[in-house]
Amino acid sequence: MIPNKRQPEDDPSGLLLSVKSTVEKFSMLKPGEAVLVGLSGGADSVSLTLALMELGYKVSAVHVDHMIRGTESDRDREFCREFCKKFGIELFCERVNVPEYARKTGLSPETAARELRYRAFEKHDLPAKIATAHNADDCLETALFNFARGTGVRGLCGVPPVRGRFIRPLISTPRAEAERYLKLLGQEYVTDSTNLLPDCSRNMLRLLAIPELKKVNPDILGNYLRSRDNFLETEEYFSQLAESALKDCRCEEPDGRTYRTVGLEKLHPALKHRVFGEILRENGVEVSRDKTLRLEELCFYKPENEKAKSELSKGLFALCKNGVLRFEKGGNDGDKNFSAKLNFGEEGDFLGRKVLIRVTDVSQAEMGDLSDIKNINKNFTNPVADYDKIKGTVIMRSRRPGDKIRLAGRGFTSEVKKLLSGSVPEEKRHRIVMLEDREGLFFAEGAGPAERVKADSSTKRLAEIIISGRL
Repeated sequence: MIPNKRQPEDDPSGLLLSVKSTVEKFSMLKPGEAVLVGLSGGADSVSLTLALMELGYKVSAVHVDHMIRGTESDRDREFCREFCKKFGIELFCERVNVPEYARKTGLSPETAARELRYRAFEKHDLPAKIATAHNADDCLETALFNFARGTGVRGLCGVPPVRGRFIRPLISTPRAEAERYLKLLGQEYVTDSTNLLPDCSRNMLRLLAIPELKKVNPDILGNYLRSRDNFLETEEYFSQLAESALKDCRCEEPDGRTYRTVGLEKLHPALKHRVFGEILRENGVEVSRDKTLRLEELCFYKPENEKAKSELSKGLFALCKNGVLRFEKGGNDGDKNFSAKLNFGEEGDFLGRKVLIRVTDVSQAEMGDLSDIKNINKNFTNPVADYDKIKGTVIMRSRRPGDKIRLAGRGFTSEVKKLLSGSVPEEKRHRIVMLEDREGLFFAEGAGPAERVKADSSTKRLAEIIISGRL
Protein backbone atom coordinates (compact mmCIF):
# COMPACT_ATOMS: atom_id res chain seq x y z
CA MET A 1 0.00 0.00 0.00
CA ILE A 2 1.02 3.59 -0.53
CA PRO A 3 2.85 5.12 2.47
CA ASN A 4 0.84 7.69 4.39
CA LYS A 5 2.11 11.14 3.46
CA ARG A 6 5.82 10.51 3.53
CA GLN A 7 8.07 13.52 3.40
CA PRO A 8 9.56 13.76 -0.11
CA GLU A 9 13.05 13.47 1.41
CA ASP A 10 12.07 10.05 2.85
CA ASP A 11 11.41 8.52 -0.58
CA PRO A 12 14.57 6.55 -1.50
CA SER A 13 13.67 6.56 -5.21
CA GLY A 14 13.91 10.37 -5.39
CA LEU A 15 10.66 10.62 -7.35
CA LEU A 16 8.61 12.48 -4.73
CA LEU A 17 11.26 15.15 -4.34
CA SER A 18 11.56 15.48 -8.13
CA VAL A 19 7.79 15.87 -8.58
CA LYS A 20 7.50 18.35 -5.68
CA SER A 21 10.34 20.44 -7.11
CA THR A 22 8.89 20.45 -10.63
CA VAL A 23 5.38 21.39 -9.46
CA GLU A 24 6.79 24.33 -7.49
CA LYS A 25 9.28 25.43 -10.16
CA PHE A 26 6.62 25.75 -12.87
CA SER A 27 3.73 26.79 -10.55
CA MET A 28 1.69 23.80 -11.68
CA LEU A 29 -0.56 23.32 -8.63
CA LYS A 30 -1.48 25.01 -5.38
CA PRO A 31 -1.19 22.93 -2.17
CA GLY A 32 -4.08 20.46 -1.94
CA GLU A 33 -5.50 21.45 -5.34
CA ALA A 34 -7.63 18.95 -7.30
CA VAL A 35 -6.04 17.44 -10.40
CA LEU A 36 -7.17 14.98 -13.09
CA VAL A 37 -4.46 12.47 -14.10
CA GLY A 38 -4.31 10.81 -17.52
CA LEU A 39 -3.98 7.18 -16.39
CA SER A 40 -2.87 4.60 -18.97
CA GLY A 41 -1.85 1.97 -16.41
CA GLY A 42 1.82 2.24 -17.37
CA ALA A 43 4.65 2.91 -14.92
CA ASP A 44 4.74 6.65 -15.56
CA SER A 45 1.04 7.39 -15.05
CA VAL A 46 0.70 5.00 -12.09
CA SER A 47 3.71 6.53 -10.33
CA LEU A 48 2.43 10.06 -11.08
CA THR A 49 -0.99 9.27 -9.62
CA LEU A 50 0.45 7.84 -6.41
CA ALA A 51 3.05 10.60 -6.05
CA LEU A 52 0.44 13.35 -6.34
CA MET A 53 -1.64 11.57 -3.70
CA GLU A 54 1.37 11.30 -1.41
CA LEU A 55 2.02 15.01 -1.84
CA GLY A 56 -1.51 15.82 -0.69
CA TYR A 57 -3.32 16.65 -3.93
CA LYS A 58 -6.94 15.64 -4.61
CA VAL A 59 -6.54 13.15 -7.45
CA SER A 60 -9.06 11.79 -9.94
CA ALA A 61 -8.16 9.94 -13.14
CA VAL A 62 -9.25 9.45 -16.74
CA HIS A 63 -8.38 6.38 -18.83
CA VAL A 64 -8.64 6.51 -22.63
CA ASP A 65 -9.07 3.32 -24.69
CA HIS A 66 -7.78 4.04 -28.21
CA MET A 67 -9.42 0.89 -29.69
CA ILE A 68 -6.09 -0.21 -31.19
CA ARG A 69 -4.72 -3.11 -29.13
CA GLY A 70 -7.74 -5.37 -28.65
CA THR A 71 -7.53 -7.58 -25.56
CA GLU A 72 -4.48 -5.66 -24.32
CA SER A 73 -6.60 -2.48 -24.22
CA ASP A 74 -9.25 -4.35 -22.23
CA ARG A 75 -6.55 -5.52 -19.82
CA ASP A 76 -5.31 -1.94 -19.32
CA ARG A 77 -8.82 -0.62 -18.64
CA GLU A 78 -9.52 -3.31 -16.06
CA PHE A 79 -6.15 -2.70 -14.40
CA CYS A 80 -6.95 1.02 -14.07
CA ARG A 81 -10.37 0.23 -12.59
CA GLU A 82 -8.90 -2.10 -9.97
CA PHE A 83 -6.04 0.30 -9.23
CA CYS A 84 -8.41 3.26 -8.69
CA LYS A 85 -10.79 1.14 -6.61
CA LYS A 86 -7.87 0.07 -4.40
CA PHE A 87 -6.83 3.65 -3.67
CA GLY A 88 -10.27 5.29 -3.69
CA ILE A 89 -9.67 7.33 -6.83
CA GLU A 90 -12.59 8.50 -8.99
CA LEU A 91 -12.02 7.13 -12.50
CA PHE A 92 -13.53 8.20 -15.83
CA CYS A 93 -13.20 5.82 -18.79
CA GLU A 94 -13.32 7.09 -22.38
CA ARG A 95 -13.17 5.27 -25.73
CA VAL A 96 -11.92 6.83 -28.98
CA ASN A 97 -11.74 5.16 -32.38
CA VAL A 98 -8.20 5.99 -33.48
CA PRO A 99 -8.08 3.72 -36.60
CA GLU A 100 -11.25 5.29 -38.01
CA TYR A 101 -10.14 8.86 -37.22
CA ALA A 102 -6.69 8.26 -38.75
CA ARG A 103 -8.33 6.87 -41.89
CA LYS A 104 -10.68 9.86 -42.24
CA THR A 105 -8.07 12.54 -41.55
CA GLY A 106 -4.98 10.98 -43.14
CA LEU A 107 -3.06 11.43 -39.86
CA SER A 108 -0.57 8.88 -38.60
CA PRO A 109 -1.98 6.56 -35.91
CA GLU A 110 0.31 8.20 -33.33
CA THR A 111 -0.87 11.74 -34.16
CA ALA A 112 -4.52 10.66 -34.41
CA ALA A 113 -4.28 8.97 -30.99
CA ARG A 114 -2.76 12.08 -29.42
CA GLU A 115 -5.46 14.39 -30.83
CA LEU A 116 -8.32 12.17 -29.69
CA ARG A 117 -6.73 11.50 -26.32
CA TYR A 118 -6.44 15.20 -25.51
CA ARG A 119 -10.01 15.81 -26.68
CA ALA A 120 -11.15 13.08 -24.30
CA PHE A 121 -9.19 14.70 -21.46
CA GLU A 122 -10.68 18.13 -22.15
CA LYS A 123 -14.25 16.83 -22.01
CA HIS A 124 -13.83 17.02 -18.25
CA ASP A 125 -14.18 20.65 -17.16
CA LEU A 126 -13.22 19.92 -13.56
CA PRO A 127 -10.68 19.71 -12.07
CA ALA A 128 -9.15 22.72 -13.77
CA LYS A 129 -5.73 21.05 -14.15
CA ILE A 130 -4.97 17.87 -16.09
CA ALA A 131 -1.68 16.05 -15.40
CA THR A 132 -0.10 13.88 -18.06
CA ALA A 133 2.77 11.51 -17.32
CA HIS A 134 5.41 12.77 -19.77
CA ASN A 135 8.79 12.17 -18.19
CA ALA A 136 12.37 13.37 -18.79
CA ASP A 137 13.03 10.59 -21.31
CA ASP A 138 9.94 11.63 -23.30
CA CYS A 139 11.26 15.20 -23.29
CA LEU A 140 14.64 14.12 -24.69
CA GLU A 141 12.96 11.97 -27.34
CA THR A 142 10.75 14.88 -28.40
CA ALA A 143 13.73 17.25 -28.63
CA LEU A 144 15.66 14.75 -30.77
CA PHE A 145 12.60 14.17 -32.94
CA ASN A 146 12.20 17.91 -33.46
CA PHE A 147 15.91 18.33 -34.14
CA ALA A 148 15.83 15.57 -36.76
CA ARG A 149 12.98 17.37 -38.57
CA GLY A 150 14.50 20.84 -38.13
CA THR A 151 13.58 23.17 -35.28
CA GLY A 152 14.48 26.21 -33.19
CA VAL A 153 14.87 26.80 -29.47
CA ARG A 154 11.21 25.99 -28.76
CA GLY A 155 11.57 22.54 -30.33
CA LEU A 156 14.74 21.82 -28.35
CA CYS A 157 12.78 22.43 -25.13
CA GLY A 158 10.96 19.17 -25.85
CA VAL A 159 7.61 18.67 -24.13
CA PRO A 160 6.45 21.93 -22.44
CA PRO A 161 6.10 21.56 -18.65
CA VAL A 162 2.82 23.53 -18.77
CA ARG A 163 0.44 24.07 -21.70
CA GLY A 164 -2.86 25.65 -20.80
CA ARG A 165 -4.71 23.24 -18.46
CA PHE A 166 -2.11 20.53 -18.99
CA ILE A 167 0.77 20.02 -16.57
CA ARG A 168 3.65 17.50 -16.64
CA PRO A 169 4.91 16.95 -13.07
CA LEU A 170 7.25 14.13 -14.20
CA ILE A 171 8.93 16.19 -16.92
CA SER A 172 12.24 16.29 -15.03
CA THR A 173 11.98 12.71 -13.72
CA PRO A 174 13.76 9.85 -15.57
CA ARG A 175 11.63 6.87 -16.51
CA ALA A 176 13.89 4.57 -14.47
CA GLU A 177 13.13 6.64 -11.36
CA ALA A 178 9.38 6.09 -11.80
CA GLU A 179 9.91 2.34 -12.13
CA ARG A 180 12.11 2.27 -9.01
CA TYR A 181 9.48 4.21 -7.04
CA LEU A 182 6.84 1.59 -7.90
CA LYS A 183 9.19 -1.31 -7.18
CA LEU A 184 9.90 0.02 -3.70
CA LEU A 185 6.13 0.35 -3.09
CA GLY A 186 5.46 -3.14 -4.50
CA GLN A 187 3.00 -1.60 -6.96
CA GLU A 188 2.38 -3.33 -10.29
CA TYR A 189 1.74 -1.63 -13.64
CA VAL A 190 1.04 -2.67 -17.24
CA THR A 191 3.29 -2.43 -20.29
CA ASP A 192 2.12 -1.31 -23.73
CA SER A 193 3.62 -3.87 -26.12
CA THR A 194 3.58 -1.35 -29.01
CA ASN A 195 6.29 0.65 -27.21
CA LEU A 196 8.68 -2.29 -27.54
CA LEU A 197 8.80 -2.34 -31.34
CA PRO A 198 10.96 0.08 -33.42
CA ASP A 199 8.15 0.64 -35.93
CA CYS A 200 7.60 4.40 -35.54
CA SER A 201 9.86 7.45 -35.21
CA ARG A 202 9.66 7.80 -31.45
CA ASN A 203 10.19 4.12 -30.80
CA MET A 204 13.24 4.15 -33.07
CA LEU A 205 14.68 7.06 -31.10
CA ARG A 206 13.93 5.35 -27.78
CA LEU A 207 15.07 1.85 -28.69
CA LEU A 208 17.85 2.49 -31.21
CA ALA A 209 19.20 6.06 -31.32
CA ILE A 210 19.38 6.97 -27.62
CA PRO A 211 21.18 3.75 -26.54
CA GLU A 212 23.85 4.56 -29.15
CA LEU A 213 24.13 8.16 -27.93
CA LYS A 214 24.62 6.87 -24.38
CA LYS A 215 27.80 5.17 -25.63
CA VAL A 216 29.11 8.68 -26.40
CA ASN A 217 27.87 10.10 -23.08
CA PRO A 218 26.19 7.83 -20.51
CA ASP A 219 24.66 10.90 -18.83
CA ILE A 220 23.02 12.23 -21.98
CA LEU A 221 19.67 12.56 -20.20
CA GLY A 222 21.11 14.57 -17.30
CA ASN A 223 23.08 16.80 -19.67
CA TYR A 224 19.98 17.37 -21.80
CA LEU A 225 17.90 18.37 -18.75
CA ARG A 226 20.54 20.94 -17.76
CA SER A 227 20.62 22.25 -21.34
CA ARG A 228 16.80 22.31 -21.41
CA ASP A 229 16.80 24.78 -18.52
CA ASN A 230 18.87 27.12 -20.70
CA PHE A 231 16.56 26.53 -23.66
CA LEU A 232 13.47 27.26 -21.53
CA GLU A 233 14.94 30.52 -20.24
CA THR A 234 15.85 31.62 -23.78
CA GLU A 235 12.42 30.60 -25.06
CA GLU A 236 10.63 32.53 -22.32
CA TYR A 237 12.71 35.67 -23.00
CA PHE A 238 12.10 35.62 -26.75
CA SER A 239 8.42 34.82 -26.25
CA GLN A 240 8.01 37.91 -24.08
CA LEU A 241 9.77 40.12 -26.63
CA ALA A 242 7.75 38.65 -29.50
CA GLU A 243 4.44 39.09 -27.65
CA SER A 244 5.28 42.71 -26.94
CA ALA A 245 6.05 43.34 -30.62
CA LEU A 246 2.90 41.49 -31.68
CA LYS A 247 0.77 43.51 -29.29
CA ASP A 248 2.00 46.69 -30.97
CA CYS A 249 1.24 45.51 -34.51
CA ARG A 250 -1.89 43.37 -34.04
CA CYS A 251 -5.25 44.90 -34.98
CA GLU A 252 -8.72 43.44 -34.49
CA GLU A 253 -11.12 44.53 -37.23
CA PRO A 254 -14.73 43.53 -38.04
CA ASP A 255 -13.59 41.37 -40.96
CA GLY A 256 -10.76 39.71 -39.07
CA ARG A 257 -7.30 40.22 -37.56
CA THR A 258 -4.66 42.28 -39.37
CA TYR A 259 -1.06 43.24 -38.59
CA ARG A 260 0.76 46.52 -39.15
CA THR A 261 4.21 45.58 -40.43
CA VAL A 262 5.79 49.04 -40.22
CA GLY A 263 8.75 48.83 -37.86
CA LEU A 264 8.98 45.04 -37.81
CA GLU A 265 11.74 45.08 -40.43
CA LYS A 266 13.99 46.93 -37.94
CA LEU A 267 13.86 44.10 -35.39
CA HIS A 268 16.85 41.82 -34.85
CA PRO A 269 16.53 38.90 -37.33
CA ALA A 270 16.08 36.36 -34.53
CA LEU A 271 13.21 38.35 -33.01
CA LYS A 272 11.73 39.17 -36.40
CA HIS A 273 11.62 35.48 -37.31
CA ARG A 274 9.94 34.74 -33.97
CA VAL A 275 7.28 37.43 -34.48
CA PHE A 276 6.39 36.20 -37.95
CA GLY A 277 6.36 32.63 -36.65
CA GLU A 278 3.82 33.65 -34.01
CA ILE A 279 1.72 35.39 -36.67
CA LEU A 280 1.67 32.14 -38.65
CA ARG A 281 0.74 30.15 -35.53
CA GLU A 282 -2.10 32.56 -34.68
CA ASN A 283 -3.58 31.91 -38.09
CA GLY A 284 -3.38 28.13 -37.95
CA VAL A 285 -0.31 27.67 -40.14
CA GLU A 286 2.32 25.12 -39.16
CA VAL A 287 5.47 27.13 -38.49
CA SER A 288 8.61 26.48 -40.51
CA ARG A 289 11.60 28.65 -41.39
CA ASP A 290 10.64 28.53 -45.06
CA LYS A 291 7.14 29.88 -44.40
CA THR A 292 8.46 32.51 -41.99
CA LEU A 293 10.91 33.80 -44.59
CA ARG A 294 8.20 33.77 -47.27
CA LEU A 295 5.99 35.89 -45.05
CA GLU A 296 8.81 38.35 -44.38
CA GLU A 297 9.55 38.59 -48.11
CA LEU A 298 5.88 39.23 -48.77
CA CYS A 299 5.86 42.16 -46.33
CA PHE A 300 9.25 43.77 -46.90
CA TYR A 301 10.53 42.99 -50.37
CA LYS A 302 7.60 43.92 -52.62
CA PRO A 303 6.88 47.38 -54.09
CA GLU A 304 5.15 49.43 -51.38
CA ASN A 305 1.78 49.84 -53.06
CA GLU A 306 1.68 46.46 -54.77
CA LYS A 307 -0.78 43.96 -53.31
CA ALA A 308 1.36 40.92 -52.55
CA LYS A 309 -0.23 37.52 -51.97
CA SER A 310 1.15 34.12 -51.00
CA GLU A 311 -0.51 30.77 -50.27
CA LEU A 312 0.95 29.47 -47.00
CA SER A 313 -1.23 26.40 -46.55
CA LYS A 314 -4.03 24.81 -48.51
CA GLY A 315 -6.55 27.53 -49.26
CA LEU A 316 -5.04 30.07 -46.80
CA PHE A 317 -3.46 33.16 -48.30
CA ALA A 318 -1.43 35.97 -46.74
CA LEU A 319 -1.92 39.38 -48.34
CA CYS A 320 0.08 42.53 -47.69
CA LYS A 321 -0.60 46.03 -49.00
CA ASN A 322 0.44 49.43 -47.70
CA GLY A 323 2.07 47.91 -44.64
CA VAL A 324 -0.96 45.88 -43.55
CA LEU A 325 -0.84 42.08 -43.45
CA ARG A 326 -4.00 39.97 -43.39
CA PHE A 327 -4.94 36.33 -43.93
CA GLU A 328 -7.81 35.14 -46.10
CA LYS A 329 -9.31 31.82 -46.98
CA GLY A 330 -9.09 31.42 -50.73
CA GLY A 331 -10.96 28.97 -52.85
CA ASN A 332 -9.40 25.90 -54.36
CA ASP A 333 -11.15 23.29 -56.45
CA GLY A 334 -11.64 20.99 -53.47
CA ASP A 335 -13.25 23.75 -51.42
CA LYS A 336 -15.51 24.86 -54.25
CA ASN A 337 -16.86 21.33 -54.61
CA PHE A 338 -17.19 20.62 -50.90
CA SER A 339 -20.13 18.41 -49.90
CA ALA A 340 -20.84 16.41 -46.75
CA LYS A 341 -23.75 14.85 -44.89
CA LEU A 342 -25.04 16.78 -41.85
CA ASN A 343 -26.92 14.92 -39.12
CA PHE A 344 -29.48 16.76 -37.04
CA GLY A 345 -28.10 17.63 -33.62
CA GLU A 346 -24.49 16.88 -34.61
CA GLU A 347 -21.91 19.55 -35.41
CA GLY A 348 -20.44 19.26 -38.91
CA ASP A 349 -17.10 20.61 -40.18
CA PHE A 350 -17.51 22.90 -43.18
CA LEU A 351 -14.13 24.10 -44.52
CA GLY A 352 -12.90 24.86 -41.00
CA ARG A 353 -16.23 26.32 -39.88
CA LYS A 354 -18.90 24.54 -37.81
CA VAL A 355 -22.52 23.90 -38.78
CA LEU A 356 -25.23 22.57 -36.45
CA ILE A 357 -28.97 22.07 -36.93
CA ARG A 358 -30.53 22.08 -33.47
CA VAL A 359 -34.08 20.72 -33.24
CA THR A 360 -36.44 22.37 -30.74
CA ASP A 361 -39.98 21.32 -29.83
CA VAL A 362 -42.19 24.40 -30.16
CA SER A 363 -44.31 23.31 -27.19
CA GLN A 364 -41.24 23.50 -24.97
CA ALA A 365 -39.88 26.78 -26.31
CA GLU A 366 -42.07 29.05 -24.10
CA MET A 367 -42.74 31.50 -26.91
CA GLY A 368 -46.24 32.52 -25.93
CA ASP A 369 -48.80 33.15 -28.65
CA LEU A 370 -47.87 31.21 -31.81
CA SER A 371 -50.65 32.60 -33.96
CA ASP A 372 -48.14 35.11 -35.32
CA ILE A 373 -44.95 33.59 -36.77
CA LYS A 374 -43.04 36.70 -35.71
CA ASN A 375 -43.19 35.35 -32.17
CA ILE A 376 -41.19 32.33 -33.33
CA ASN A 377 -38.47 34.29 -35.10
CA LYS A 378 -38.09 36.74 -32.23
CA ASN A 379 -36.86 33.96 -29.96
CA PHE A 380 -33.93 32.91 -32.12
CA THR A 381 -30.72 34.70 -33.03
CA ASN A 382 -30.04 32.16 -35.78
CA PRO A 383 -32.17 31.30 -38.85
CA VAL A 384 -34.96 28.78 -38.21
CA ALA A 385 -36.91 26.42 -40.44
CA ASP A 386 -39.71 23.89 -39.94
CA TYR A 387 -37.94 20.62 -39.10
CA ASP A 388 -40.78 18.45 -40.44
CA LYS A 389 -40.70 20.17 -43.85
CA ILE A 390 -37.07 19.17 -44.44
CA LYS A 391 -37.12 15.99 -46.51
CA GLY A 392 -34.63 13.17 -46.03
CA THR A 393 -30.88 13.51 -45.61
CA VAL A 394 -29.39 16.99 -45.24
CA ILE A 395 -26.28 17.82 -47.25
CA MET A 396 -24.11 20.87 -46.50
CA ARG A 397 -22.17 22.05 -49.54
CA SER A 398 -20.42 24.92 -51.24
CA ARG A 399 -22.28 27.31 -53.54
CA ARG A 400 -22.52 26.13 -57.14
CA PRO A 401 -23.00 28.09 -60.36
CA GLY A 402 -26.70 28.47 -61.10
CA ASP A 403 -27.88 27.91 -57.50
CA LYS A 404 -31.38 29.38 -57.00
CA ILE A 405 -33.66 29.65 -54.00
CA ARG A 406 -37.19 30.93 -53.34
CA LEU A 407 -36.76 32.71 -50.02
CA ALA A 408 -39.42 32.75 -47.33
CA GLY A 409 -41.70 35.75 -47.68
CA ARG A 410 -40.78 36.45 -51.29
CA GLY A 411 -42.91 35.56 -54.24
CA PHE A 412 -40.10 34.83 -56.65
CA THR A 413 -36.99 32.69 -57.11
CA SER A 414 -33.58 34.37 -56.94
CA GLU A 415 -30.07 33.39 -57.96
CA VAL A 416 -27.91 32.91 -54.88
CA LYS A 417 -25.08 34.75 -56.64
CA LYS A 418 -27.21 37.90 -56.85
CA LEU A 419 -28.34 37.59 -53.25
CA LEU A 420 -24.71 37.56 -52.10
CA SER A 421 -23.35 40.27 -54.38
CA GLY A 422 -22.42 43.36 -52.44
CA SER A 423 -22.46 41.59 -49.06
CA VAL A 424 -19.86 38.82 -49.47
CA PRO A 425 -16.52 39.28 -51.32
CA GLU A 426 -16.28 37.05 -54.37
CA GLU A 427 -13.20 35.19 -53.08
CA LYS A 428 -15.16 34.11 -49.97
CA ARG A 429 -18.43 33.03 -51.59
CA HIS A 430 -17.33 29.40 -51.93
CA ARG A 431 -17.34 29.28 -48.09
CA ILE A 432 -21.00 30.25 -47.83
CA VAL A 433 -22.95 27.35 -46.28
CA MET A 434 -25.65 25.88 -48.51
CA LEU A 435 -28.05 23.22 -47.18
CA GLU A 436 -30.09 20.90 -49.35
CA ASP A 437 -32.42 17.94 -48.85
CA ARG A 438 -33.84 15.49 -51.37
CA GLU A 439 -36.01 18.24 -52.87
CA GLY A 440 -33.10 20.62 -53.38
CA LEU A 441 -31.68 23.76 -51.81
CA PHE A 442 -33.54 24.88 -48.68
CA PHE A 443 -31.09 27.29 -47.02
CA ALA A 444 -28.41 29.76 -48.14
CA GLU A 445 -26.22 31.43 -45.50
CA GLY A 446 -26.71 35.18 -45.49
CA ALA A 447 -30.02 34.88 -47.34
CA GLY A 448 -32.12 32.54 -45.21
CA PRO A 449 -34.41 29.50 -45.52
CA ALA A 450 -36.54 28.67 -48.53
CA GLU A 451 -40.30 29.31 -48.58
CA ARG A 452 -41.05 25.56 -48.61
CA VAL A 453 -39.40 25.00 -45.18
CA LYS A 454 -40.59 28.25 -43.59
CA ALA A 455 -41.65 28.00 -39.96
CA ASP A 456 -45.22 29.16 -39.34
CA SER A 457 -47.98 28.91 -36.75
CA SER A 458 -48.52 25.23 -37.58
CA THR A 459 -44.88 24.32 -36.93
CA LYS A 460 -44.38 21.62 -34.29
CA ARG A 461 -40.59 21.35 -34.34
CA LEU A 462 -38.07 24.04 -35.25
CA ALA A 463 -34.70 23.50 -36.93
CA GLU A 464 -32.32 26.22 -35.76
CA ILE A 465 -29.35 26.60 -38.13
CA ILE A 466 -26.19 27.59 -36.22
CA ILE A 467 -23.00 28.47 -38.11
CA SER A 468 -19.78 29.44 -36.34
CA GLY A 469 -16.29 30.38 -37.49
CA ARG A 470 -14.88 33.13 -39.68
CA LEU A 471 -16.09 33.25 -43.27
